[in-house]
Amino acid sequence: MLATKIHSEVAPRQVWSSDPIVAPISKPGSQSSAASDLEFLQELGNSNVLDRLKDIFQLARINDRSNDRAIRLPDVLHILSIGKSSWYQRLNARSPSYDPLAPKPFKLGNSERSPSVWWYSEVIAYLEIRAAASRTR
Repeated sequence: MLATKIHSEVAPRQVWSSDPIVAPISKPGSQSSAASDLEFLQELGNSNVLDRLKDIFQLARINDRSNDRAIRLPDVLHILSIGKSSWYQRLNARSPSYDPLAPKPFKLGNSERSPSVWWYSEVIAYLEIRAAASRTR
């Protein structure tokens, strides 16, 4: 049997005072605890850190093609709950309904008659972007 050694010693993380993300943790129940935590959350909200993290997670999810699959038009229309002409108007740059955020299709072959498909993750990300945009109005 091969014995494994588990290292329980972890090097302590150094916290620099100029680091805007890291705030000193106040003791629970102290009077300044709520005020300093609120200040930290406001400072975090005012910075672009949360927006940047959302962007990073979205890119990671979009770039992770290990569980992704290509879907054809009927599946795209079913996921988005729109009709074919509405979808193609969103893809057409000359249409007044054009949406530059809509995922672009790609061909499965070299022929003009090859089927067009979309990445499932891109269609879901588009749906989430549209949902988030409509909720913030």
